[in-house]
Amino acid sequence: KEALAPVYELRQNLLLFGSAFLIITLFTVVVTTRDVVGRIRMLISAARRMADGDLVSPVVMPEKDEVGVLAQTFEEMRAKLKTSYEALEQKTEELSSLLSVSETLSRLPDLSNLDSALVTALDRTLEIMKAGIGGLMLLQEEKQVLYYHVYRGLSEDYIQGMWCRLGEGIAGRGAQSGAPITVADISQDPRATHAELINKENLRAFASVPLRSKEKILGVLNIA
Repeated sequence: KEALAPVYELRQNLLLFGSAFLIITLFTVVVTTRDVVGRIRMLISAARRMADGDLVSPVVMPEKDEVGVLAQTFEEMRAKLKTSYEALEQKTEELSSLLSVSETLSRLPDLSNLDSALVTALDRTLEIMKAGIGGLMLLQEEKQVLYYHVYRGLSEDYIQGMWCRLGEGIAGRGAQSGAPITVADISQDPRATHAELINKENLRAFASVPLRSKEKILGVLNIA
């Protein structure tokens, strides 16, 4: 017993510390596994939300380990999908509005409903452009003069005083060339006519787009 006492003591210590180490290891494995499984379940839940169409709720996981990197990848995918979906929705809305304008004009039996059709076309265009100021100038062929026929967000003084000959001003040049013209600040553009009216209306960004039927220019659409 005296000779083997150190061996017995070492064996007891090994069993004691080995058992304690095994218990600590098992506890660590269980805790770690539960943590990993819990976070993976969070990712599964986030993936199901995205599959169901929820692209608003963010995927948040502060840890920077492999699961955290995977969560960050999910979040990047969610953000890109949301952006793509919003762009698709906007394009669909724009195409729907354009189709509505097309149907309105195609159902026009005669010129008696021209004003109503042009108002609808202008309102739809302003809705697409998210703008509140604009108008349709039609070309009077005999005099070769453009004048406002329907408008939104412009004063009566502006409408009465704003007309131009073909090739004159921004709208006249656009109608003559058949190409759209955009300017960042029409109040500073030397091509603009009736500067006093433009400044009075406080107009800045301006776009003039020719309206054509086949090869014939009918007028211009102005957005400001």
